[in-house]
Parts: sequence; C-alpha cells; structure tokens
Amino acid sequence: HDFKFKLDEFAVYNVYFTLTDKKSGEAVEMTTRISRLNGPPDGVFNEQMGLNNHFQDGRGTDRYDEVLDMFADAGFKHIREACNWDWFERTPGVYEFPYPHNLFIPKIYENGQKNFVLVGTKTWLYNQEDIPVSDSEIGHWRDYVENLAIQHKQYGNKDFEIGNELNLAYNTGRFTAEQYVRLLKEAYPVIKKHIPDARVYAFCTANVQPYKFIRECLDLGAADYFDGISIHPYQVLGRPEETEYFNDIKGIKDLMKEYGIEDKSLVYSEYGW
Repeated sequence: HDFKFKLDEFAVYNVYFTLTDKKSGEAVEMTTRISRLNGPPDGVFNEQMGLNNHFQDGRGTDRYDEVLDMFADAGFKHIREACNWDWFERTPGVYEFPYPHNLFIPKIYENGQKNFVLVGTKTWLYNQEDIPVSDSEIGHWRDYVENLAIQHKQYGNKDFEIGNELNLAYNTGRFTAEQYVRLLKEAYPVIKKHIPDARVYAFCTANVQPYKFIRECLDLGAADYFDGISIHPYQVLGRPEETEYFNDIKGIKDLMKEYGIEDKSLVYSEYGW
C-alpha cells in the first residue's frame, strides 16, 4: 500500500506502523523515518553532500532527468555513479560513455552538479579477477583510468574513487594490499596529469572497521597516492545512535592521525541504516 503524509514542518519524523492481517489477526510492527526538506534557493548546492544513485544498474534510468532535477532541487552537489571498466571499454582501446552514462553525465553538468566517479577494477576483456594484477592487465587498466579522466574533465568532474568495497575480496585472500597499492600508484599520476586539482579517494571500504586492510596499505606508502579516504559506514543493526557508529568513526579518524594524514578528507560515499 502507499501511504501519504501531510508534513507541515521541516523535520525528520519517526513513523510507527502496526499492520494487522484481517484474517489471522497477526500483527507486525514497523518503524521508519521520513523527512520534509527545506530546499535551498535555485542553483544553490551543499558542497559537502551528495547522493549515490546507481543509474548504471538501471535504477531510475528511464526518468534520469526528473531524478537529477529532484536531487538538484534538494541541493545535493555530488552524484556518485560508477563508470565500470567493462562499460567504458567494451571494445579494446575504444573508450566512450555508454548508455545511460551518455545521458546522465551531461545532465549532471547541465544542472551545475558534479559526478563523484567510481573507478572500476575488472573487465571481461582482460581480467576476470577482482583487480588487475599482471603487468599487462595493469597497463590496460591504466589506459582505462586515463581515458576516464580525460572524458570526465570536459564536465568539470574532479572526484575519483579507486575500486568499490574491495576489502571484502581482500579479507578472503583474493588479492593483497600490495596489489591494491600498486593500483593507487598507477591511477594517481594519470588522473592528476589531466586534472591537476582532482581528488583521488582510496579504500572505499564496506563498513568502517577494515583497519587491517587500510593499515597494511598505509604501511606500504599508500598515503602518497590519494587525497582522501572513502568508507561505507552502514549501520545494519540499528540507527547510528543505537550502534557503535560514533566509536567506529573515531577509530578511523584515530588511525588517520596515527599515520599523520588527519588533514586528508574522509568521505562517506555510501551510507545508510
């Protein structure tokens, strides 16, 4: 069923449901939150805020213009969207934005927003593993990253995130921290070559506590090859105030301070509870 609410005040609301089966009498209680946002004036954006949409996966693609206008009206500056390697290079050596990227990336630019670019790490053309490992695979990947930066430059996009939740594959031994750091060493200079003021983000970890992965990468000199750390601090057991969320964030900040990189950015590129 669809529920409609008349919200008179700009606020976050707790909504409590009790749904009762008319036949069995069984009742189920549910709780959620909804909000009414006070949108900013036209053309004004919150530079610190963004949304993760997954147009690439077909979510909202059929009405991408309407969705992006809604995001703009709410004042979100950044739209995080992947341009996976196997999408961007479908034929060896040919680099182009595929559908739907060729539609929504220009629209993001038209709206005065920025694409927070998730850089992929695998393709059926050259490798089937989580990340490229051999010199040949890494050479092809570097070409993909460079051409991705070249094409995003025309739209003013400056934020690039290297890989997505790769700590999950690292935890099962499918690649090493040294191999991931090599990707950072390859990507960082080619992105900066074309966009000198680009911001490159490392790790992009699932959840907040993969300290072993991050620490091992930092011990290998990774800090010289990124401008910030991105994390996905999902809270699956409850709301932030009901979980270890604040302790987890303190933990990652303490780790950054320990390695002398507390001045680098810390970004939540996916988040929810």
